[in-house]
Amino acid sequence: MAVFAPSCLDCIHFHPGSKARIRTGTCNAFPDGIPSRIASGVDPHEQPHPGDHGIQFEPNERVRESRAREAKREVEFQQMREQMHALARNLADEPEEVLQEAFNRQTDEWGVRRVSAKGYRDTGRFIVSSRDLDF
Repeated sequence: MAVFAPSCLDCIHFHPGSKARIRTGTCNAFPDGIPSRIASGVDPHEQPHPGDHGIQFEPNERVRESRAREAKREVEFQQMREQMHALARNLADEPEEVLQEAFNRQTDEWGVRRVSAKGYRDTGRFIVSSRDLDF
């Protein structure tokens, strides 16, 4: 399976799901398969390329906005994880019930699922709904 450069994935001409159907992926410019040098990002497709039917890269703002939201959310979750680890370190000598109450207050404040203090103490990871989830 090909690995696509961000420019292909962010282009309005890229065919979503095409990478699963055709090894090289497709787009409006290359309906029979995106050349590997373009797909890999070696040759950016911002200028005409032989066989591109006059179609070059055009940014898909919806995709970019979605990726920006995902990146922001990941930073927020990383900050939450760090705060929860710090909370657990600060309450390391306290009974499990005290840690659970602190976890509940914090997760309720953030509006996210509650996590298990016992699961955290057993594994060092945040356990949600009996599944191991690194919060």
